[in-house]
Amino acid sequence: MSNLPDGVSELDFSAALEQFRATVEAQWVFYNDEDVALYRDDYSPLKDQPAERLASAAVAPSNVEEVQAVVRIANRYRIPLYAISTGRNLGYGGAAPAMTGSVVLDLKRMNRILAIDEDRITCRT
Repeated sequence: MSNLPDGVSELDFSAALEQFRATVEAQWVFYNDEDVALYRDDYSPLKDQPAERLASAAVAPSNVEEVQAVVRIANRYRIPLYAISTGRNLGYGGAAPAMTGSVVLDLKRMNRILAIDEDRITCRT
């Protein structure tokens, strides 16, 4: 694997992927080149350059408990996470992580709003 997070061995990364698959179901853990390519920034001036920021994998949890489990696994193996959702405003950036090797925490399956706090400008999903 070419985009491993800094300081994470291939053995540890494989163990983390296995635990991610057990947590969110295997179909929601993306790690092959074709799937991870979906998390590139097509508008990046660094595209196809050595400095381009690339994800190592992506995980798409469906609920809070799965997010918490993914965060615990990533923490255990010192894997950086980069959270995204399904926003469509590319002016704020794409799905590419801020640091090469990060695992993208794709929140696209968490599409239910539980509460909106207009005073704090937040929502709970």
